[in-house]
Amino acid sequence: MKRHRRAPAKPQTTIALTPLRLLAFFVSTVAITALITMQFAASMPDLGPLPNITPHDASSMKTTEVFEDDHDMLLWGTYRPHTYFGMRTATPNSLLAGLIWRDGFGPLRHWVEPNDGVSSFEWLMHDGETSGQQVIRDTSVTCTTSFVRTNISQGGGSWTARVTLESIEPEVDNSILYFYLTQPTGWEFNVINDGRQIRGFTPELGGFTLNFYIPSSVLRLRQAAIREDLPEQMLRRILETVDPELGFKWNLSERQPNTYILELAASLPFEFEVEFVSDRAAKHNLHGEAMTSALQRQQLAFNQRFEKSFRLTAKGFNQSQVAFARVALSNTLGSIGYWYGQSIVKEAHGTTPVAYFNEGLLSGVPSRCIAPRGFIWDEGFHQLLIHRWSPKITRTVLAHWLDLMNQDGWIPREQILDSEARAKVPTEILIQDTQTGNPPTWFLVIARIVDGLESSSDERAANRDIKWLRAAYPRLLAWFNWFLKVHQGVDGAFRWQQRYRVTDSMTPLTHASGMTDYPRATHPDVKERHLDLRCWLAEAARVLKRVAHLTGKPYPHEALLRSLTSEEELVSLHWDPTEQAFFDHGLHTLQPRNQLAKRRFVTDAYGYSSLFPLMLKLLKPDSPRLGRMLADLRNTTLLWSPHGIRSLATTSRYYWQDNSEDDPAYWRGAVWININYLILKGLDHYRNSPGHYQTRSEALYVELRRNLIRTVYAEYRRTNKFWEHYIDDTGEGAGSYPFNGWTSLIVLIMAEVY
Repeated sequence: MKRHRRAPAKPQTTIALTPLRLLAFFVSTVAITALITMQFAASMPDLGPLPNITPHDASSMKTTEVFEDDHDMLLWGTYRPHTYFGMRTATPNSLLAGLIWRDGFGPLRHWVEPNDGVSSFEWLMHDGETSGQQVIRDTSVTCTTSFVRTNISQGGGSWTARVTLESIEPEVDNSILYFYLTQPTGWEFNVINDGRQIRGFTPELGGFTLNFYIPSSVLRLRQAAIREDLPEQMLRRILETVDPELGFKWNLSERQPNTYILELAASLPFEFEVEFVSDRAAKHNLHGEAMTSALQRQQLAFNQRFEKSFRLTAKGFNQSQVAFARVALSNTLGSIGYWYGQSIVKEAHGTTPVAYFNEGLLSGVPSRCIAPRGFIWDEGFHQLLIHRWSPKITRTVLAHWLDLMNQDGWIPREQILDSEARAKVPTEILIQDTQTGNPPTWFLVIARIVDGLESSSDERAANRDIKWLRAAYPRLLAWFNWFLKVHQGVDGAFRWQQRYRVTDSMTPLTHASGMTDYPRATHPDVKERHLDLRCWLAEAARVLKRVAHLTGKPYPHEALLRSLTSEEELVSLHWDPTEQAFFDHGLHTLQPRNQLAKRRFVTDAYGYSSLFPLMLKLLKPDSPRLGRMLADLRNTTLLWSPHGIRSLATTSRYYWQDNSEDDPAYWRGAVWININYLILKGLDHYRNSPGHYQTRSEALYVELRRNLIRTVYAEYRRTNKFWEHYIDDTGEGAGSYPFNGWTSLIVLIMAEVY
């Protein structure tokens, strides 16, 4: 995903979204979405090869015994991360619950939007399964949302959600809250007890009761049953209730309603609660003091489980630092979402986009406001943290992702599946190219699962993981084979696909690598050699062999594995003896926009790619090349900064240089926590491996870890946000924000879990 770097000194602009502006925004969004849908659905001439849209023929991961065992635990959740607060099930035809409120006399809040005036929103506690508490600091009110689930093993159980609104500004003494329930395909419901209770039924959930607990300070209570087939239109419908000229009729029911809206106006502060009580579960009576007590118990249990998982207090971190780490984990878990629908895909050399097969996805997201959808390589980093907390969530999420694979072994790198997701995505990136992937970071997580199996004394847990790996292996192997087929280069090398020259840019972008504008050869061709890709494939091949061994499956790539993990072959393809460093190799010019290129190492782009042999442990512990790499790593004129390892050396002509007028520098100097985590992972390996460079690796590891923790923690304290990346010379947060995503790996860095 391409996100733009925020200039360090540039102030953020707050856009006042009035009801009319919001209405215009949503009308235009729906018009664009409808246009895209019509374009793709329309009959189109054959303008090239069509993509493979047939699901992979391996058994679905969702039919495995392990998946079914985990299903009820993860059925309900805050799986609508693009909204400030919403509940749904991880199923295709879910009942959707959502919150909208008004900040004093300001705009209505519903979807999480950048620069909408909300100063911060963060989950202080979220365990990913049973409970959570979020604080949203708006302009004149603070909105606290929380939920607790009970009787989870009984068909997913029941839940209570609480919303508390408190005034920040003395002149704001009342507020309006809307709570809605909708299911586009329709659900049966009857409103009783003056709108304070609903009896409902859906085929997925069976029968249920919704109880609304209204505060005593209520000034106005109204309800409506309407027909709305697009969830992303909910705010528009609420806006209709605000403007008297639109003639919205409260306390009336439209024909064949599928949506219930409750409007509550009350004096501040006030507290509103909703109970969802399933007929399939035991009695659920959780409101008022009982809800308060339940939240306190859940918070205590969360804190204890957190310390058991990460041992930060035992490592000497203070109370503030531990709270910061809890928020990082909680925001990661609270950002998990569910979508169901179809991607829009096309073949690399074709021009005809078609709809992919229907499938659901449970996945983390990098940023709730900027990128509330799934990304392949981001998810590998997310799950490194989540697996430490809850292996069952990791198994379930990766099962969903693996079921998105087609017969060729390809998985769309971005998941834009339903109308709500498409409403948040620019039209130009909606179409997924079947020749474009992303680094196979999931193999880092699979390695973690295998490590746990090899050291586990819990036979039941080990058997569960082996069953999951046995089911996943055919798809993991197919994914690896797709990488080999699509990315095979010349003479044993590998290259990222879909790199095209653009005349007004410094270098072609490489979206597939994840490091979008990281400088590569200026003139792409079939003979390019990409160092990071080769290293990723070496890691994948190693992990696949371990999985095959554990599950008794055949492993067909022994010779390739020896080749990919051979330091000698790596050196022959990527080591420049003159510069004494690893580089990409290709048709390249060392002069800006000079058309006279020759085949050479890309020596003016020393940075993250050059470090992948260290990150993924492809060098022998006594290799002289490791020694040179460690020396260069600490060189402050190259990659070392007080805030972490920068993505590109200061000596590079690309350092902090925009790729073009419309393409600001991104992976050209900033400090990225995901890559720094991998660097620490490599250093941790070499500091624990007897060899010439063990002591040097230890010193670098200790200093780098300290710098990263200090930087991310200090910037969180200053801004109350986690950031996509950090400015190398100041440590200031930059890029998308708030951005938990892979920045939450700071928790594993603090815990020293690699």
